[in-house]
Amino acid sequence: MGKSFFRFRHFEVRQERAGMKVSTDSVLLSCLADLGKPRRILDIGTGTGLLALLSAEKYPEALVTGVEIEEGAYLDALGNFAASPYSERLTAVHGDIRELRDEEFDAVIVNPPYFTGNSQELRSEERRTARQDATLTDRDLRDAAVRLLREDGIFAICLPPLRAPSFLRAAGGVLAPAEEISLIPREGKEEYLRIITLRRTGSGATCARRTFTVRSADGSYSREYLEATDGIFLTREQKAALRRELGKG
Repeated sequence: MGKSFFRFRHFEVRQERAGMKVSTDSVLLSCLADLGKPRRILDIGTGTGLLALLSAEKYPEALVTGVEIEEGAYLDALGNFAASPYSERLTAVHGDIRELRDEEFDAVIVNPPYFTGNSQELRSEERRTARQDATLTDRDLRDAAVRLLREDGIFAICLPPLRAPSFLRAAGGVLAPAEEISLIPREGKEEYLRIITLRRTGSGATCARRTFTVRSADGSYSREYLEATDGIFLTREQKAALRRELGKG
């Protein structure tokens, strides 16, 4: 398995052991979900740690814990956390979220499995372990919220549109949706992903709904995407320095 890394403006994500890619979904989940003013954040299935790192950057007063069941990804997250400017506020835990106890968080975030069954898209045992629905179900996520989220806490999740209704049914009575954001990959296309923010209490409250378009019709990034991600990615000067460092001009 080859090594890879991706640099953001203030940190980098290295992958040396895990068969996972840097996810734009995690970037959008971090940028668009409003977690209020959390003191403690839990990232379920942290992978190589991207969502946890973005959360530590966005919420400078928060302590962030990333839980990962797959050993290679956990070790990558451990290294990425240690190398980041937020290392003192980041903790990586190797284990099953279903076994985590005696903790309480102000916010729980998760970019969960998208595949079901034995999809051929899951090309390695590590990805099967980390991403299959058979490993982490909607009910598992609901139960994690019951155990780990404080009474008025916030739960933010990124889901394909077809999976969203089943998750909301499973979460009913425990988590009440506060906002749903439909992500459109390109102007004129259909929704491909949905970011849902829920509260531990407050059933019956109105759920706000809106759309967010990633790219304009001509393929360029939309203005709302550029505004939402401002400050996260490398500056032009940093990109030029990175190309020089890699010997690419």
